[in-house]
Amino acid sequence: MQHGVVVGVLITTCFGLVWAIAGLQGVPSRWRASLIGIAVLVSALIGTGVLWRLRSSSHLVSRSGTFNGAIYWSVVVFEAIAILGTVFALRWMGLKDYVMPAIAFIVGVHFFGLARAISGGRGFTGLVLLCAS
Repeated sequence: MQHGVVVGVLITTCFGLVWAIAGLQGVPSRWRASLIGIAVLVSALIGTGVLWRLRSSSHLVSRSGTFNGAIYWSVVVFEAIAILGTVFALRWMGLKDYVMPAIAFIVGVHFFGLARAISGGRGFTGLVLLCAS
């Protein structure tokens, strides 16, 4: 695992934690502390796992990945359209409280397409953990 990959995963995990905390502000207070605790725990487990993997590997592996620009831009455009459509639809139906969770879901799902564009679909487990955080 490259140092750059480790730093990227740790930054992304921290971003996911901040996103989760921001998204949980609308949750009733009796649930908020527990859910923030779960988000912190999942993020800590991901960070610990990445650092443990880095420490346990005897050498850093560098392999070049593939990049498929057509898939990448398709995913980005789909994400933007899905977010805009969802925001308009939820506001039109008077469900403004569901906008943030819906956007979070769309952003989480778009990582699966990005993984396919960048690495040919490898790293599914990491994506599931990222979305869970």
